[in-house]
Amino acid sequence: TGVLVLLAFPVLAAALFALEVDRKFGAHIFDAANGGALLWQHLFWFFGHPEVYIIALPFFGIISEIIPVFSRKPMFGYVGLISATIAIAGLSVTVWAHHMYVTGGVLLP
Repeated sequence: TGVLVLLAFPVLAAALFALEVDRKFGAHIFDAANGGALLWQHLFWFFGHPEVYIIALPFFGIISEIIPVFSRKPMFGYVGLISATIAIAGLSVTVWAHHMYVTGGVLLP
């Protein structure tokens, strides 16, 4: 989750900074001619999609450590579990665009 935090939060910070500069100094970053609300949505969802997994993945890990302790049995498929967790973390950063389909801004072939 630390890697996800390092990838997601700087984008949110940059988007919020751009929004503040746009409002206070009239920088026109989020004007319709420059992308407008669609640009804001991309920046928000690039943060918002991994953020769900930043919250969820630690609980997956905690449960995966607690259950074997109380059952006194080793975790079956531990390597697969770790691989799946890494894959979930990687995919969470790359699939934010599926939130953009309803905007009409994603052009499909």
